[in-house]
Amino acid sequence: MNTKIIVKYIFISLATVNMYCGNYTYRPGSDHISPIRGKPIEGEIVSAEDDTGRSPTLATAPQTGANFARLGFKYAKQGDYKTAQQSFRTAIKLQPDLLVAYAGLGFVSLQQNAFKEAIAAYRQVIQMNPDSGQAYKDLGFAYIKDEQYEEAAQTYRRIIQLWPNSADSYRALGSAYMVLGRFSEAKTVYQKALKLEPDVAAVHDNLGTIYKYEGRLTEANDEYQKAVQIDPNLDKAHFHIGVIRALTGELNPAVEAYRKCIQLNPQYSNVRYNLAQIYFRQGQLEKGKRELEQFRRLRAIDQEIEKCHQIISNHPDAVEGYYRLGLAYARKEMLDEAILQFQHALKIDSDIAVIYNSMGLIYYKRHNLKRAIESFQIAIDLNPQSTSAHVNLGRTYSSLRNLDGALDQYFMAIKIEPELGAAHYNIACIYSLRKQKGLAIEWLKKAVGSDKKFARMARVDKDFLNISNSLEFQRTVQLDN
Repeated sequence: MNTKIIVKYIFISLATVNMYCGNYTYRPGSDHISPIRGKPIEGEIVSAEDDTGRSPTLATAPQTGANFARLGFKYAKQGDYKTAQQSFRTAIKLQPDLLVAYAGLGFVSLQQNAFKEAIAAYRQVIQMNPDSGQAYKDLGFAYIKDEQYEEAAQTYRRIIQLWPNSADSYRALGSAYMVLGRFSEAKTVYQKALKLEPDVAAVHDNLGTIYKYEGRLTEANDEYQKAVQIDPNLDKAHFHIGVIRALTGELNPAVEAYRKCIQLNPQYSNVRYNLAQIYFRQGQLEKGKRELEQFRRLRAIDQEIEKCHQIISNHPDAVEGYYRLGLAYARKEMLDEAILQFQHALKIDSDIAVIYNSMGLIYYKRHNLKRAIESFQIAIDLNPQSTSAHVNLGRTYSSLRNLDGALDQYFMAIKIEPELGAAHYNIACIYSLRKQKGLAIEWLKKAVGSDKKFARMARVDKDFLNISNSLEFQRTVQLDN
């Protein structure tokens, strides 16, 4: 195997820093919010209407910075980050020295990928309160997200100066150094992080990667093995073990490690490429071709994800970026992340039918049929001409054995698009389930007439068991007719 190819796909697993506005509390009875340690501000500040079923308002409260900050945190708690951001900006305009408003603005800006505004807000917090460790961490995180790695490293070094026992800051600094290619410095801080907290698998994994780049393969393997001992489900550590095995010519153990990585994460593209190279080297050409095809498919999705992140970075309010990102994550079976991106898009514009339809498909796939129905129905309400939403809602009703409701949706779809093969096929399924052979064959013929794929589907579809032995069915699903 070409070792350069293997090395090319080494993964750097970045340590992340938790971000929250936990250092700031509000003193009841005062319009000034002070940077003191204690409960998160959400626990202290309430709006004039504290009913979670209603939107927060200032009601008759004075138009002060503190009150707009209260409102901002209420909106943030509800996930309405855009309105929260506006509230915090107003709070700052009314009261420029209101530290907690800057902290809140930084937080909600991060949630909207407005990284530069988050950076400016956290820098202001630090200027007003140089002892705020959390603000430094949040600033470092914002720099990482904005790909300002040198500034992130500088921030984490400052945290370590102030709090030398902050293990997570050492980890974050090491990750910044890794991205910058400063492996020697990364190794030093990772070793310090492990002295403080020795059982962090990702740090052992990254340290192993540094040793690999230094050509110290035995030490690298030792670190990767420690990583999987701490966290047996760390897919990237198994991948890296496979890399070491391949570099040392142990091809079968390399295959075993790569297969374990795929078992844990079937959507991990790079391992597919490396595995294909081993299969080719072993003369297993068909296996190699299959893995290489999987790599190309997954890599195309990875590239789409990268493009979407770039769109969002440049245009944080671009609905298209979040929607496309959600679709890409769905294609990689990262369904939680897909839903999150769709929800983010809907916070920007809640009237886009296709996004609700896409969310409904994920809920359907997860067998959350109630949420699927809700999503498809909203899509139809927003766009009654959406044939896909009608068909998807019909499929969901059919799964619940509400066959009448399913038929209604399929017929609505056909009324909009008379030659819609998917609707014809699904209607045929329902009539077969009801043992109405004549109608089932009639609609199946229409489906097959629109696309031969429906013949292949029908031959293995259990919904047609009631009529599959009939001569008419057999003739309909013949692919050469």
